[in-house]
Amino acid sequence: MDYIDTDIGDPQIEISNLRYKYPNCEDWVINSINLSISQGSLSVLLGPTGCGKSTLLKLLRGFSTELKGSIDGQIKINGENILSKDISQLSLYVSLLFQNPKYQLHQLRVFDEVISGPIYQGLQWDDCKSRAHLAITKVGIQSILQKKSLELSTGQQQMVALASSLSLDSNILLLDEPFSYLDTNGIKKLAGFLKELKEDGLTIIVATHNIEAIRNITDRIIIISKGSIFRDLYSFDSLPTNEISNLIGKPMWAKIAEDVDPDLIRKENISSWSSLLSTVNRDSILPYLRSPVKKRSKKCIEVKNISYSYSNKVKALSNLDIDIYEGEIIGFIGKSGSGKTTLAKIILGLIKSDKGEVQIFGKNINNLKPQAKAKIVGYVSQNPSDTLFSESVYKECLFTAETLNLPNAHERVMTILSELGLQHLQTKHPHSLSSGQQRLLSIASVLISDPEIIILDEPEFGLDRKVWENINQILFEYNQRGNTVILISHNLETAYFTCDRLALINEGIIVNIGSPANILTDESLSRIGLNPPTFIEIL
Repeated sequence: MDYIDTDIGDPQIEISNLRYKYPNCEDWVINSINLSISQGSLSVLLGPTGCGKSTLLKLLRGFSTELKGSIDGQIKINGENILSKDISQLSLYVSLLFQNPKYQLHQLRVFDEVISGPIYQGLQWDDCKSRAHLAITKVGIQSILQKKSLELSTGQQQMVALASSLSLDSNILLLDEPFSYLDTNGIKKLAGFLKELKEDGLTIIVATHNIEAIRNITDRIIIISKGSIFRDLYSFDSLPTNEISNLIGKPMWAKIAEDVDPDLIRKENISSWSSLLSTVNRDSILPYLRSPVKKRSKKCIEVKNISYSYSNKVKALSNLDIDIYEGEIIGFIGKSGSGKTTLAKIILGLIKSDKGEVQIFGKNINNLKPQAKAKIVGYVSQNPSDTLFSESVYKECLFTAETLNLPNAHERVMTILSELGLQHLQTKHPHSLSSGQQRLLSIASVLISDPEIIILDEPEFGLDRKVWENINQILFEYNQRGNTVILISHNLETAYFTCDRLALINEGIIVNIGSPANILTDESLSRIGLNPPTFIEIL
């Protein structure tokens, strides 16, 4: 049994009877939380999508005034009530890495971004440079210092935002879903980095759905449900119980293992999902695994000799060719910054390639009018808040239906909101939702038009396993009607259990393409610096 060391240090953060609700909302998103966090500890906030994890981190950073709304209770850090402190004062000892790193990037170049924090703190220039270079070296972003922040992949932006947070030299670090935009190698690197920071004495709180990424360095797991503490665990032995799994879900492969043997966890006294692997019989689960790639004959997308460079002449894609077939689910996988999102935007016609051509059903994508294009191909972007602009969840979906002159608009909206579990939020403003709920809404607003092709860029980000399982089922039903799905993901487990084919992209070229089983067991994966998911060892 894997126990956590509870003897960490004196309380540094004390939360008493904390309640918070957003403006014009009746429900408390944080509801009577009492919590004490020890100095030098690493705690994980775990819970379903929309449970209040991100809001709690924002309140700990001191954003209660900026968020407006109503707040009761106290938050003390180092014995002082921070609710009466200015956020600029709090930056001296509390840093927050947001879910969407783009929100905290405001300088042109990466180096300017990292050094700006110490400058705002009023330090001498030499001290600013020293702080910045130390953070840059710790995070390992030396190779991108002169690049424009907004031209980086989201995973790279996340590491820049982390370096910027570290340059403030705070002794409390809050991280909101820090693993979601990272490839497998980046996840391993970040977990190791957090371990070093913890050993240096920093107090770290991480909100994440990826407990396996951080389980070996975690001191405590705080499970939140509906704004309250559901469980406060100091050992991993309770995590895989049915009660907790019903709340936050379980890995896809573990669900298959339990379908084969429902009593597996009880019999084996499993302390974590990864420890379940050694008990799983490969032959018994083989029938449940993804079928070999279906044979397709009709092309819906032809990418021909595409090349693209950023404004600084850095090559993003180089002479790339790929055919995508009608009725398949294909995944684009690869390291952060490999060109996956750039390829998707060129397929959509959002950016124009330097050379080459993209044809959708035989027509050049750049020759299609926007409305015609929207009926053929839908896009769910990495950052859903960038595409949400209506005043309510209902109107966000209705806008799509009415703009495309779809019949039975109201019925379509209510059906898709119900399928994605958003019906109870239909009157809420989209920007009052959690990031995970915004993700669901962005998917709903695309699926409502039932396009022939849908492209989803990191759609599982911010979603708990149960919610993603529901979306996965909706995508399968959409695909079974003959539609095509392009899935961009860093989550190789998601890619394996969702896709018919995987295209492995590295440095702007496709280095391998084939069935998920072949790609995730091929040496080309490790050759470009990606680690296969843990469950692959049972295949």
